[in-house]
Amino acid sequence: MQWFSRLGGVLVSPRRTFNLLLKEGQGGVGDVVWFMLLAMLGTQPLNSAKAFLGAGQGLLVPFSRIANMFFGFALGPLVSLFALGLVLAGVARIRGLKTSVDGLLTSVTYLWVPVGLLGMLGALLVEVGFANTVLPHVPTGFFFRLDPPWWKILLRFVLSYGPSVYLGWILTKVVFTSPGKSIKSQEEQRTSGRMPGWIIIGALLVSWAGGAIYANANYDRIRPILPGDMATDFSLQRADGKGTVKLSSFHGKPVVMEFWADWCSVCMGHMPEMEKWAEAHKDIPVLAIHQGGSVTSVRKLLGSHGWSNATFLVDGHNSVSAKYRVDTLPTFFVLDTKGRIVDVKIGAAGDSWLNDAVKRAGAK
Repeated sequence: MQWFSRLGGVLVSPRRTFNLLLKEGQGGVGDVVWFMLLAMLGTQPLNSAKAFLGAGQGLLVPFSRIANMFFGFALGPLVSLFALGLVLAGVARIRGLKTSVDGLLTSVTYLWVPVGLLGMLGALLVEVGFANTVLPHVPTGFFFRLDPPWWKILLRFVLSYGPSVYLGWILTKVVFTSPGKSIKSQEEQRTSGRMPGWIIIGALLVSWAGGAIYANANYDRIRPILPGDMATDFSLQRADGKGTVKLSSFHGKPVVMEFWADWCSVCMGHMPEMEKWAEAHKDIPVLAIHQGGSVTSVRKLLGSHGWSNATFLVDGHNSVSAKYRVDTLPTFFVLDTKGRIVDVKIGAAGDSWLNDAVKRAGAK
């Protein structure tokens, strides 16, 4: 509860909280990092639910998905805030002020607290049918791809980041001015921040509950593709430049599909084995779908390795990957002669798994 009290304290008593962080060494970067993780689950309910649903494919799947989500969610803000903290520490040293760098780096991360709360609010508004893009639940990059008018850009800055800018101004004053009279005791600080701390806990609980209800209502959109589902048809360009391939054109044959990418070390390490398997089973179409990239770049990659037994396709915009809800590479699907999915595997697929799966798919 104490760290929630500090998080709440920065909202109602920012000067006193920053003094405690800077002068008394209370708290740490972990306070905000943990809050980022908890807020992320409420801000991105569909992605979070999708990650947890992956537990049916192995316990490591949800952990890796949550880790990837958190990396994309928190890296940018943390790097920006640490840079600000280092600048403030440098200026303070130049001016001869004795300031704890650790305390300052901790303090600047607290500037993210209102952004997290506003992000959860934005997600809740979406969940009740009020779509908006001016709150930080919408990533900044996606917001600008919508080509918003100037007034919307200004509104987003004021609503999403105005409270953090205000807290940053207070933090700067605390760093570069005398603290004045002594701050309250730690017990007084805990008491004064207790109610805002409970408010933050309540906001998290409401956000998670709303996200869970929203995810349940959209279950068919986020659940993993499972054996027994019908495969979604698609058409993709061949990496060798020889036209396009349509999945439905293989109707009547078992099909092996592998989603992979050149940046995936497991994919690259396993591809020679996949090539050998494809060469030994020329009667079974093997579609190796490269996630992202261009036909030219994938063709050069294949040429450098001499891979040609599988049918290599390029999913340049990840549209097919999205249809099959592939967010972990490599991922394999085996389809039967009627286009129904027989088996799914995340990770490298050995010969025994492939042989068993295509046999169940109707291979002779």
